[in-house]
Amino acid sequence: MKLVNDAVDAVRKGEAHSQSCLRKTRWLWLKNKCKLREQQRGKLRDLVENQHLKTAQAYQFRLTFQEIFTVRNRHQGATLLKVRRENAKASGLPPLVKVAYTIMNHWDGFLRWFDSHITNGILEGFNLLQSAKSKARG
Repeated sequence: MKLVNDAVDAVRKGEAHSQSCLRKTRWLWLKNKCKLREQQRGKLRDLVENQHLKTAQAYQFRLTFQEIFTVRNRHQGATLLKVRRENAKASGLPPLVKVAYTIMNHWDGFLRWFDSHITNGILEGFNLLQSAKSKARG
């Protein structure tokens, strides 16, 4: 999901130069809908309905990609992942195409998640803790 969120943000940054309505909307695109306030949901809804925004297209990809993590079966997950990968390639948005190639390059790791449901989030937190301890020592 981090790669997809980074891709959505990259599309937004690139498009914000020509579309003033995208300025100061970073967190609208990156937060989950359930964590947005009602006013933010309304603004996001208006932006998503704006069909010519590439950021809205990337955001829709993010929402559909997020559905993969609700699947518990490896075969169904592989099928959904393959469809999402092809959608990312077909989008023509360079950050999303990069995500598609990352999925291709790490295909086995993505499929392994459906068996174990283990991520490296705990390790990342541990690394952050070690880094803080190292800085504290000077």
